[in-house]
This record gives sequence, structure tokens and C-alpha cells, in this order.
Amino acid sequence: FYDDDSAAYQSNMLQLSFWRAFDREFHRQITALAPRRGCLLEIGGGTGRMSIPTAPAFDRVLSFDIAEGMVRAALRDRDAAGGRLDHVEYFVADAENIPLRDAVADAALFSGILHHVARPDVVVQEMA
Repeated sequence: FYDDDSAAYQSNMLQLSFWRAFDREFHRQITALAPRRGCLLEIGGGTGRMSIPTAPAFDRVLSFDIAEGMVRAALRDRDAAGGRLDHVEYFVADAENIPLRDAVADAALFSGILHHVARPDVVVQEMA
């Protein structure tokens, strides 16, 4: 779980040129490869770092994280967009037991979460 100190560290780390370039390319690849206008599921979405910039390419975005504070931060950023991201939903959940029915999403993604989970194989299986 993230506390205030680690969330601040993560925020500062993401300002490094490597991570800014990574994020730009990741968003470009997701929007290029994903089906248009479908539903995107983001697993371990944190503060919405991937879902918010990618959201315009989808009709619906579902994103979750196990850390309630991260989900609250994503909700704040979504709400600050002034209705432009009303199709984006955030919730608290565990990546090893995704609380959605099978095949609800047209595309799924995660970034930088497998080292945070006890059973990465289960997360990948849940995503599939």
C-alpha cells in the first residue's frame, strides 16, 4: 500500500524524462492497438496515469487499484476534467480477484504492478 511519502516519491519519479517518454509511447501504443470505442479495463490503475490520457479512445474505461488513496487521487483528476471523462470509472479492487464478469472489456492493460502482487501469474490470468 502507498502512504503519502511513497505517493509523493512516485509523483516526482514520474516527472523524469524517461517516464514521460515511456508514458507517451505507452499511450500511443494502446490507442493504436486497442479496438476503437470499446471498453478499456486498467488493472492497478493507481492515480489514473494511463487511463486518463488514454480515455478519449474508448467509450468506457474501468480502472481499479487496491490502494484507496490512489483511487481517490484518480477520481480527483477525473473530476477536474469537467465532464470530459464522465465515461471513466474508478474503484478499489484486488488484481488477483478482479470483480468483473469475464469479457466485459475489449482491451485490458496494466503497467508497473506485477512486482507489487504476491502472484503475478494469477493477475495475468485474471486479465486474460
